[in-house]
Amino acid sequence: MPDISAGIIKIDGAPLPGYLQRLRVGANIIIDELPIQDLDGHLKLPAGFDEGNIEIILRLVGENGSSPYDLAGALQGIFRKTEQSKPQIHAISNVHVNARQISSVLIKQLETEETNEDDTLLATLWLEEFIPLAEQIQNNVSQANQAAAATEAASLAVVPEYPNGQGTPGADEEVPEP
Repeated sequence: MPDISAGIIKIDGAPLPGYLQRLRVGANIIIDELPIQDLDGHLKLPAGFDEGNIEIILRLVGENGSSPYDLAGALQGIFRKTEQSKPQIHAISNVHVNARQISSVLIKQLETEETNEDDTLLATLWLEEFIPLAEQIQNNVSQANQAAAATEAASLAVVPEYPNGQGTPGADEEVPEP
């Protein structure tokens, strides 16, 4: 039997309304491609990680005197309050999200939809992990140090010189013996 608490997602300590239909957590790496002098191609260097992203789909069902529209309004209040001019950083808590080590997010998009099949709404929220500026700077310094080391290593790569002055032999030139 599934753990019901795994389906509870809390934003700023309060559970999101509705029933969890799907929770998807993703992340990507960043790869820098550095050109290698006198050679065709690039040196691929893992440079870090992009922020994680989360997709949440909730079914909003009217219960206990509230309608699905009331629940959609509650989600709207989390996404953007009437007087709010900039997006807010939110604390997020959920067993799955915690396992992926994401604790702060920005809500990038909120979408609600309804059909003529039943009296419920589906709400989809897209969230992006928020990494504080100090941590971003520290990560960027580490990434810059790695990139500088890789660039130096690439520049030290020995490329044989051929008589035509290019990095590859011509059709009528011999490859020098090592």
